[in-house]
Amino acid sequence: MKKRLLFPGLLLLPILLMAQQTAKLKPVSEIFEEGFKYLNGINKNYDPQKAVQLFREAAAKGDAAAMNALGNLYLNGYGGVEKNMNTAIQYYKQAGQAGYGAGYYNLAKLYKDNKDLEQDLQQSAIYAKAGADLRDNNSKKLLAYYHFKGFGVRQDYYKAFELYSELAQAGIVNAQYFVGLCYRNGYGTIANPDEAKKWLLMAARQGDYQATHELTAELNPENSNVNNPEIQQQVNKLKTYHEKLIAANSNDISGEYRGFAIYYDFSGKFVHEVVPLSLILKQTQIITVTGMRKNINSNRHVLL
Repeated sequence: MKKRLLFPGLLLLPILLMAQQTAKLKPVSEIFEEGFKYLNGINKNYDPQKAVQLFREAAAKGDAAAMNALGNLYLNGYGGVEKNMNTAIQYYKQAGQAGYGAGYYNLAKLYKDNKDLEQDLQQSAIYAKAGADLRDNNSKKLLAYYHFKGFGVRQDYYKAFELYSELAQAGIVNAQYFVGLCYRNGYGTIANPDEAKKWLLMAARQGDYQATHELTAELNPENSNVNNPEIQQQVNKLKTYHEKLIAANSNDISGEYRGFAIYYDFSGKFVHEVVPLSLILKQTQIITVTGMRKNINSNRHVLL
């Protein structure tokens, strides 16, 4: 009987030792959270170097949030690490590949407007799509805007409206503005003034200045060249017109000149408004006398 009683006890011994050993190891998420606290001085002494150490430990164990955090630190040269764009990109990619959509979004932003990296909107759109596939809302919003404007992807109002509608339902204010814009102008959906007003009001009440402007101003709709190609044709005609000016012997170019101010959309490709301008130039003569010295500026032309 005694031998039979000892045998199960021997089996329990290594199990207990394993449990004690496991209890000493922190879950990966806790390592990241501890690093976050050191980085921001939350219930810890502010210690960015300690934060970096913990982020690296967590990243080595597969924590995608820690990989993304390291990407941010290397991008800005913060926390005692030297600024390194390539290392930042590497960590962002690792975060995205580990299923963290924010990593892909950060890459999309880098290729969109980082001053230290050559702009590549096609590459940016690829990463925005990857982040959107991982249900990252920032990636979805950027991808929706790219489809709305045709940046880095084929312009597709239907796709833009689909993405913006999803985000608007989730409470993203800027997306609510764009849904209202789509309903107002019939972009990617059937024009519906009531739905347009509903979504624009919803965004305006939450402080979206674009929505407020849209509700209070009578402006040409954004991207209006799509629905009004006559504007683009008008600009093409203006480009072929060149006024010839022959200056008089006195170099006097006083007179009234007429032209146009041309407003392009964000892409810089499409015109949405042409405004007539008039310019009046008048010859003046300014004489300044200081002591025995006389300075004369003649033929100065000013805009009135």
